[in-house]
Amino acid sequence: MVPAMNTTHTTTAQPSRPLRGMRASLERDWERVHRNPRTVDIARGWSVTTVSFNDLDELLVLAGFGGHSADDTVLRALVARSADDELATQIVLRRILPGLLAVNRRRPRHLSAEAGLRELVTAAWITIRSYDPNRRPSSLAAALIDGARYRAFQAERRRQERHPELPNETLDLQPEPTSDDDLMALRHLLVEARSRGYDPTDLELIRRIVTGTSTAALAEELGVTARAIRYRCTRIASDLALIARAA
Repeated sequence: MVPAMNTTHTTTAQPSRPLRGMRASLERDWERVHRNPRTVDIARGWSVTTVSFNDLDELLVLAGFGGHSADDTVLRALVARSADDELATQIVLRRILPGLLAVNRRRPRHLSAEAGLRELVTAAWITIRSYDPNRRPSSLAAALIDGARYRAFQAERRRQERHPELPNETLDLQPEPTSDDDLMALRHLLVEARSRGYDPTDLELIRRIVTGTSTAALAEELGVTARAIRYRCTRIASDLALIARAA
């Protein structure tokens, strides 16, 4: 018989004042999924734990939310699922959210609390989905938080230090008119990338950038910063270059 989860703990925030911006958006997203029978059934189907759970809050506790577990087994299984599953990514993001909020209190001075959290959430999403499953840190949650902190607050600065001659808004320059042959080549590359399991959302993002949509417009549409869009596009372009060379 599978043991049942026995806890009244909830991961839903109990703020002292109304939440706004990114925090409010994260709470709304979690409210939509954490007790939804469909998403709970999906999570149960992953078999990441032998302990039964009634909602995703209980799964988070099993994954160590609130210090309830010193074992990374469940969290590691969720991270492994996150490579190609957005619900798993959302659960892991929720698991490390308290750590991200703590990091945001030590953000660079030029960033507001809202801008800092947007940068961290975007960076955390990328960190979770691209995490190397062969890595075995002493604390997986801490490693994910540190990876997000580096991506959000240090990677861009270090890149600029190494390449000061590169303008920060390179991806916002309007492209030269694209020939039909170039568009066809891009289409074939995107089809090849998708056949290899590449994230369709990332492929659509790079397609729109190449065909003239500005990073500022995409950032406003997706609710992230322009710098986050530039970082994401740089990563995608590097991946596509590898696929093109192998094709």
